[in-house]
Amino acid sequence: MPLQSLLILLVLFNVAPARPCSKRPWIPFNQPRLAFFTGAALQDTILAGPGPVRYGTGGGHFGQGRERPIYGQVVAVDRIGQPWTRLLPAKYHTVIMVPWDYDPACSPVIWGRSFAWMETESTALFQGTLRDRSMWVEDTPTFDVHIPQYVPYPGEWAAASARTDSILTPPQLLKLYELLPLEIEIDSTPVAAAGRAVGWAAANPDLAQKWPADELLNMLRWSVELAQLRMLKSPIAGTYSVDVILGTGEVSSFLMRTESGPMSAIRARTRYDREPTNPIIGYYLMAHWPKGGGTFPSERVGSLYVAVSLDSTSYGPDSTVWRGSIDSALETAALEAPNAEESAKYEDLFAVAEELTDPDYYYMPGHWVRGPDGVVRYSFVIERDGELIFKVIAERISEATVSGRLR
Repeated sequence: MPLQSLLILLVLFNVAPARPCSKRPWIPFNQPRLAFFTGAALQDTILAGPGPVRYGTGGGHFGQGRERPIYGQVVAVDRIGQPWTRLLPAKYHTVIMVPWDYDPACSPVIWGRSFAWMETESTALFQGTLRDRSMWVEDTPTFDVHIPQYVPYPGEWAAASARTDSILTPPQLLKLYELLPLEIEIDSTPVAAAGRAVGWAAANPDLAQKWPADELLNMLRWSVELAQLRMLKSPIAGTYSVDVILGTGEVSSFLMRTESGPMSAIRARTRYDREPTNPIIGYYLMAHWPKGGGTFPSERVGSLYVAVSLDSTSYGPDSTVWRGSIDSALETAALEAPNAEESAKYEDLFAVAEELTDPDYYYMPGHWVRGPDGVVRYSFVIERDGELIFKVIAERISEATVSGRLR
């Protein structure tokens, strides 16, 4: 079975491959109580306790965490980033940083290494989540650090970068962090929210090409693009009658109801090109189908995905066409088949569909057409030497949707 079809079946059966937790070294936009500042780590540690963190013991990413007193390392503060002075006024010159490990599920685990984990050196950039004042140690601002492998900057992880000859200094990176928007700003006014950082990049083209500025700016661009996509109400959203028709004439029919808005973006790509920085050309809608040939509403539903292009073309004076697909249509037909023999007829076509789908439109091989009557119809045909192998057709029978948004 092709890998793509296997992954689709995992989704349909609600089975998720186990994946270890992986955390990023930076945040693409400001988060509440996450503060950035420059300073220098000291050798001193102080008993800090767990504060608000609910933690476990056992295996983490950096060793075994055992129950023991929890300390934090003292840091001398040089400059607090302007957006975080509301959390940490400039009068504070020292803070306490408490490191935490995390398990494969990303849940906190007590730190198993030395609590003086940061080397004392010249000015560096620090980040951490500020505890509520009632949990400060001796009235000293106390931070929990959930990505200690990346604190401070630059550290071992920066030194391991292939571009160590071209990285931002800690003060330069702090300045860029100060200009990044809040998540709520991106959600409400995405283009305007990015303006400060975009302006900095235009005024400092050499710095904007340095690491990690280039990656942060890319993350910001992606966030803005997704926020713009999130505002879209899909013109093809609704409830559909779907038929999967085999070349032998056999038909499998089911209902499908989409969510109203995009679930995720589709970037320009083919079967052989999956570059994540390509522009957004379409989106996926999550859709649901009632199992066992049922109707909506239903307590027993499966999930599948609907792809739609952003750009449309005219087809006649009153029709509009979008590229797209109903992913998992064959898989859904196989699952709805009355027995294993009938199911195999659809399963046998998985590889054929992979082989014969146009690679230039690999992720959106079919067509959505809104006709003069306002009805939206979908068609996707697979033929070999002019002979029908199978086709998927659908017609919107209602504009009723499942409420949804970009994940």
